[in-house]
Amino acid sequence: MMWLWILSGFVIFFGFMAFTGAPYLPSKRKELERTFRELCPLDDDTLVDIGSGDGIVLREAIRQGARHAYGVEINPFIAWVSRLVSRRYGNRIKVRCANLWTITFPAETTVVYTFATHRDIKKMYKKVAQEASRLGRTIRFVSYAFEVPGVPKKMTLGAHHLYEVKPFTDKKA
Repeated sequence: MMWLWILSGFVIFFGFMAFTGAPYLPSKRKELERTFRELCPLDDDTLVDIGSGDGIVLREAIRQGARHAYGVEINPFIAWVSRLVSRRYGNRIKVRCANLWTITFPAETTVVYTFATHRDIKKMYKKVAQEASRLGRTIRFVSYAFEVPGVPKKMTLGAHHLYEVKPFTDKKA
C-alpha cells in the first residue's frame, strides 16, 4: 500500500510538471549568494521569485538583506514544501500557489528573479514590464540561464543576467 502512495505522488508531481510545462530545477545557494552580493545587492528590497520551487531563492534573498520575499509557484506540492522549509522566516517569506499570468505583484516589489526557459523568458519580461508600469517604478529583473532576446542587459555574472525594467511612459500626455 505504501508503494502505491509513493508511486501516486511521483505521478502527480511529474505529471503536473509535464502538463504545465513548469520544470523544477533547484538553484545552488553559493551562486545565489554571489548573485545577491555582486550582481543585484539587496537592501531592504522586496523580491518576487517566479517559479519559486523549494524556496531557496526566497531564503537566500532574506539572508542577503531583502525585507520580504514572495514566491509564485504553480505546483501545489512544491509550494507546500517551500512554505514548510521557509517557516522559520515567519511572514518575511510568503509562497503563493498560483499561475504567474493571473496575478499582480505585491505593491512594494523592487526585484524579480526567475529561472525561466527560452520559451517563456520574453513573456516573463513583458509581465515584469506591465507590473513596473502598474507600480510606477523600475524593477530589477534577474534571469538565470536565459537572456531576454532583444533587450539590453545591465550586467551579467556567470549565468545570471540583470535587467532594469522601467515603467511604460504614456506619450499621449
